[in-house]
Amino acid sequence: MAQFIDLPLDLLPGILQFVVRSNHLAAARLVNRRFDDFAGPLLFEQVSIYAWNKDSKNRVKQLFRVLANYPHVAKWVRTLEMRDFPKSMDWEAFQAIIRDCCRGIDNCVNLRKCAWTRDGSVNKMILDSLLHCQNLRQLEINAGVMHYDAECLPQFRELKKVTLIMPNATVMKIFPSWMSSTGSCLLDLSLVCKTSGLVTDDLLESIAPSLTALQHLNLLGCSRVTSRGVWSIISQNTNGLMSLGLQNLSTGFDMAKFSGLCTRATALRRLQKITLSIDAVHNVNIPEWFRQVKELLLPAPLEIFQVYSTFAHFEAASLVAMTDFCSALVATHGQRLTRFSVHRMTISTESIIEMCDGCPLLEELFIVAHPKELDVLTTGFARASKLRRLHINYPLEDDSENSESEEEYTSPVLSLNEAQKIVHRCGSALVEFGCNTRVWMINRVVSRSVTGELAVIAELSKYESPNVPEQFLVVQT
Repeated sequence: MAQFIDLPLDLLPGILQFVVRSNHLAAARLVNRRFDDFAGPLLFEQVSIYAWNKDSKNRVKQLFRVLANYPHVAKWVRTLEMRDFPKSMDWEAFQAIIRDCCRGIDNCVNLRKCAWTRDGSVNKMILDSLLHCQNLRQLEINAGVMHYDAECLPQFRELKKVTLIMPNATVMKIFPSWMSSTGSCLLDLSLVCKTSGLVTDDLLESIAPSLTALQHLNLLGCSRVTSRGVWSIISQNTNGLMSLGLQNLSTGFDMAKFSGLCTRATALRRLQKITLSIDAVHNVNIPEWFRQVKELLLPAPLEIFQVYSTFAHFEAASLVAMTDFCSALVATHGQRLTRFSVHRMTISTESIIEMCDGCPLLEELFIVAHPKELDVLTTGFARASKLRRLHINYPLEDDSENSESEEEYTSPVLSLNEAQKIVHRCGSALVEFGCNTRVWMINRVVSRSVTGELAVIAELSKYESPNVPEQFLVVQT
C-alpha cells in the first residue's frame, strides 16, 4: 500500500510550505534525508526570538551555538530577528555568548535581514560581523544604549532598509554621513523615537539630498518634526514615495500646509499606503484635519489606509467628520483599497459596512467596534468576498475612566464560540480573525454529512505563525 513517504519528491516543498510551527518542521527533518533537505532550509530561513517566547534568553544561547558550530545550517538563515537577549550574566559567560554570536553571524553567508532590538545588546563585535555579511540589505537596531562606536554605522553602504529605534545623540550626530554613504540605494527608512527630540526638521533637511531614491518613510514619536522636515524629504524625492507613516509627530505639524505643498507638486502620485495619527488632545479642529487629509490623498493611487488616535474619545462633530471621510475614501479609492485600519477610534457601523460593500479588493480590515454592533457588522463582513484578515478592537468605554490608566482597563472578551459564529458568516477567503489581544488562524475542514454530502467548515485554531500579526506592529509594513 502506498504511504506518505512514497510521494514524488517534487511535491514535498509545496507541502512543507504550509507547515508554520518550528517544532513541526523540526520533526519533519527527522523523517528521512530527503525531508531534511527540504524542511531544514524552511526551519532556519527566518529565525525570530521575542521576549515573550518561553525561555527566550536560553533560546538565544542555543541558537547561536548551533549557528557557530554548524555552518551548513547557518547558510540557510535569511532573516535573523533578535528581539530579546541575555544580559544578566557574569563577564566570562557574556563573552562566550558574544563569541558564539559573532561566529554564528559570520557563518550566515546568505543573511539579508537582521533585527537586533534589545536595548544595550548591540556591540562593536556584532556590528563588525554584520558588516561582513555581503548580502545584508535590511538592518533594524536599538540605537539607544550603545556599546559600540557609532562611526562604524556609515560602513553599512548597501542597505535598502534601515530602522533605528530610540537613537541617541551619538548616532544622530553621524546619521547624515551614514545616509550620505548608503542613501543612493536606501529605499526604506524608519525612525522610532519615544520622548527624544533628537530627530528634527533640521536633521531631515540635512539628509534629504541623500534620500532621492527613498520609497518608504516612517516617522514615529519624533516630537520635533513638523511638515517642514517631512516636505524636505518628499520634495527632493525623484520618483515619489510609495508609503508614508507620520505618527505622533510635533503638535505644530501643519496638515493644511503639508497637504497644499504635496497637492501642488503632485508629490504623492505613487503613494499606495499611508499611516497617520490624530492628535485629538491638541488638535481642536478634527473635521478640518480630515478634510485636509482627503485633499492630500486625492491624487494618490491609495491601497492601504491606516489611522489611529492618541486619545480614545471624540466629540460628535469629529465622529461625523470621520464618517464623511470614510465615504469620500470609498468613493475615491474604494476600487483599489486592500487594507483599512483604524485604531483607538470608533467609527459608525454604516461606514464599516460601506467599506465592505465599496471596496471589492479589501483583504484586511482592522476596526474598533462595540460588542453590541457585531451582529450587524458581520452582515457587512460577509459581503467582503476577498477579506482575509479581520481584527476587531472593543472601544475604551466610560467604565475605563474609573481606572487610573488605560492599561488597568480590561475590555470584554470575545468567547471562542462567539468568534466562531462571526467567522462562519464571513467569506471563504478569511484566514485570520482577532479580537482585542486574541488572534486565531482559520482552518478549513472538510466533513461528510449523514446524507453523504461534503461540506467545508471554518474552524478557529491557535495562531502559529512566527510573524507578529500586522495589527500589533509599531511600524506597520
